[in-house]
Amino acid sequence: DIVVLKYGPAGNLLWTYSYDGDGGDRAAEMRVDAGGNIYVAGTIGPSSEELSPVTLKLDPDGHELWRAPETSVNLQGGTANGLDVDSAGNVVTVARDQLYGMIWKYDANGNRQWMARYRAEQPASVYASEVRFDGSGNIIVGARSGWDALLIKYAADGQQLWATRITYSGPAYPGVLDLDSGGNPYVTTSFGEDVVT
Repeated sequence: DIVVLKYGPAGNLLWTYSYDGDGGDRAAEMRVDAGGNIYVAGTIGPSSEELSPVTLKLDPDGHELWRAPETSVNLQGGTANGLDVDSAGNVVTVARDQLYGMIWKYDANGNRQWMARYRAEQPASVYASEVRFDGSGNIIVGARSGWDALLIKYAADGQQLWATRITYSGPAYPGVLDLDSGGNPYVTTSFGEDVVT
């Protein structure tokens, strides 16, 4: 099950929410907005080959407001990895689905606005792991393809604006992604045995 627990300032349990998605369910990322609503990206499914991403929104009292399950594009299992929410309540979830990095954007009511798939040079697959909104509603995705790290930027309407690859003589795995007030992305990555920001 995907389980969310809310605690009070003194550490007392206020409520528990549970979503039973029929099998190997797990939560990957969570955000809380200014109104206290909770957003969760997770993966549901009965087996490793039948996994699907799901995005959930709960109110401050733990009641489910909406859920948005997605079907694996390649029917090989899709795993959610990251999520973010902007000031208007729009939500973006990223996942890996076989060879593709998947990006879904939803409005504040859980309606899907668009979906994007990113595929790097064959035969490398893309593992989308981090995502952030900037102050203009654009979306930055952090991902891995083979031994390289990737940054991909999308406009609010889903148009891909640019993509850049971070390479090294060995593995360059992406870590944490964040943006400043000007929309400039910062990413940590591991170059072999070195950690670089």
